[in-house]
Amino acid sequence: MVKTLSDRNGRPTIPHVVLVEGKNDRNRVLEAVQADVLTTGGEALTESMVQTIRRLHERRGVIVLTDPDGPGGRIRRALTRAIPDLYHAYVPSHAAKRQGKIGIEHANLSVIREALLHPIQGGHPRNEGSPQYALLHHRSADTASAEEDKTTNSMLNWQAFQAMGLVGEDFSRDLRLKVGDMLGIGYGNAKQFYRLLQLFNIDEEKLSHAIKVARR
Repeated sequence: MVKTLSDRNGRPTIPHVVLVEGKNDRNRVLEAVQADVLTTGGEALTESMVQTIRRLHERRGVIVLTDPDGPGGRIRRALTRAIPDLYHAYVPSHAAKRQGKIGIEHANLSVIREALLHPIQGGHPRNEGSPQYALLHHRSADTASAEEDKTTNSMLNWQAFQAMGLVGEDFSRDLRLKVGDMLGIGYGNAKQFYRLLQLFNIDEEKLSHAIKVARR
């Protein structure tokens, strides 16, 4: 059995970033597990999005959970070509269907939970004796707790984000461009950039330092 922390509602914590297609999929995943979830916004993957996913995978690991249909399959294949060692979680089409529609947003919570707790890497089952498998599936409660506390304690809030001039100022766009490049997380509008900072676990201290350097 996978060893993982759970919240008061029994949702297990997924240490990696979960990638889904849309907001409804994201909301459904968050009903099933505790995780940071990134959306592709549809089938069209931009080079900027692929680069963001690549950087996130290098730092935290990314689990792809797309809809079990044609567009979802095309997204998986495109990402696998670009980033071969991504993790993949699969929900069968019959378990993600409701009123003739197919999507992660329609899947049973237990099915989503099971898929995310047992991903495979690069489209092939993992070797359960490997160190990588152990890191993904058998993190100790103490280790998970320490990582969770670190993230919680350093969480950047929107008020601090605004106060740093990353939104609402004439120079905000240029500042986000420079800071995103320095931190290696890419660019986005104010809300997207704020989300990227959270996904990459950029705390207030690190962000403040980057801004000071960017303004020199």
